[in-house]
Amino acid sequence: MSLIHLDKVTYFYPERKTPALSEISLDIHSGDYSLLIGPSGCGKSTLLQTIVGVVPHATGGRIRGKIYVQGVDVLRSPEKIRGKVGLTLQDPETQLISLFVEDELVFGPENLCLPKEEVLRRLDWALERARLKGLERSFVYTLSGGQKQRVAMASVLAMKPQILLMDGPITNLDPEGAKEVLNFIYELRESANLDAAVIAANKIDDLLPLANRIVVMDEAR
Repeated sequence: MSLIHLDKVTYFYPERKTPALSEISLDIHSGDYSLLIGPSGCGKSTLLQTIVGVVPHATGGRIRGKIYVQGVDVLRSPEKIRGKVGLTLQDPETQLISLFVEDELVFGPENLCLPKEEVLRRLDWALERARLKGLERSFVYTLSGGQKQRVAMASVLAMKPQILLMDGPITNLDPEGAKEVLNFIYELRESANLDAAVIAANKIDDLLPLANRIVVMDEAR
């Protein structure tokens, strides 16, 4: 069975007459490390947000089709995949909600109501994986772009998702920041025990060696 299954998904943002997604069907299987590519505006970000239920449950709008993640009907019960699927956004500042690095990393596990000892174990694990040791009490908005992106990704990984979705993880970064995040993503491929990952990207050259599959989107019609 597919980890992610979309069947003819069409979505309209509120007040829009043109669909952001049109008749999208997709299956992601265990072991897939997929690059999601296509022209700007084709709906890559919307598609990832649809998989985790942000669209349409937080955005509103109209949707039809079927979306299943690990057998859960996301359109009916998005809360059932909380913690199982993680999404990182293109702009990390839109995702960061705490003032300090360690507070950001423990926010998700605490909201999963995990025991304090487990929360601390996940904090230490995420700091180590993201190479953020020593920055625990750093003010997040003083960090570099690459560091902010690694904090945002580590905060998602601290919830130990089985599926990780990344929306343009290096799009807005300078070369040094992009290198930091790319190194992190490559290490995740080997050490995070993910069942699958999907990376939406416009610049794909540095990401191609990661992927065993490429998914191409065209503009909605």
